[in-house]
Amino acid sequence: MSQKYLIVRKDGSIPRWPAFVLGAADPAAVVALHAYADECERQGMMSHYIRDVRRIADEFQAFPGESEPDQPDQRRDCEFVHRLLEQQQESIVEVVVR
Repeated sequence: MSQKYLIVRKDGSIPRWPAFVLGAADPAAVVALHAYADECERQGMMSHYIRDVRRIADEFQAFPGESEPDQPDQRRDCEFVHRLLEQQQESIVEVVVR
C-alpha cells in the first residue's frame, strides 16, 4: 500500500513515524475508532483523550455516504506533495521557503 496522505502538523512539520489516516466515509472507520478507544482505556490512557476518540467516532457515524477505500486512487497526484512524500522531508516549510 502506498502512502496516500501527507500528514502535516500546524507548525508545518511532518511526523517521521508511519501513520494511517481514517476518514469518515470509510465504512470500517467507526469500528476502528471504537476499538482504538477501548484499547486506550485498557492501557489506562487519560479519560478525556478516550472521550475525544469516541466523540470523533460519533461524528464519523453521522457522516452521510461511504467511500470505497480499497479501490485504486482516482485522483491525479499533486507533484509537489508526491515529492514531499518521496523525499521524507521533516517540514513542509523547508520545501516551500526554498
